[in-house]
Amino acid sequence: MMRRVLGLLRLALSAAMAGSLSSCALLSSYSAMPPCQPNDPAACTVIDGYPVGRLSRDCGSDGANCGEVALLARLALDAREPHHPPPTSVQQFEPDMARVCGPVVCAFMSGQLIVVFTFADGRHMATGYQCPGVAPCVGTLSWNGYADAIRNPRP
Repeated sequence: MMRRVLGLLRLALSAAMAGSLSSCALLSSYSAMPPCQPNDPAACTVIDGYPVGRLSRDCGSDGANCGEVALLARLALDAREPHHPPPTSVQQFEPDMARVCGPVVCAFMSGQLIVVFTFADGRHMATGYQCPGVAPCVGTLSWNGYADAIRNPRP
């Protein structure tokens, strides 16, 4: 009797999973993210593995206009590339959701930003800023790199 009940439960679960997967496929074909529309030369590119989307804020050459976002991103850059030259520009970008999700619908945490540092020679380097919810915000050394992140040194 128990085997029969377990068999029926497995069958019902399999049918439910198949139905939800097929509905996701139908939904995703109609709801794909539109391609990134560049509003800056660094927008809609990949820099240091970060899927850079649209420019959302110019932080100035020292990052002061972006506060904690630029501070934590700069700390992450200094940790990853300790001998980098001083940046001439610091900019805050949204992630390129079309690149992150591809042709399917995906949920994404909105507390993630990408900071792009531009140097006098025209090179770019990117680090991130991530606020995962209840945990403190961090500067990330790699895309989705919360585990290897830099925490705010101030209390």
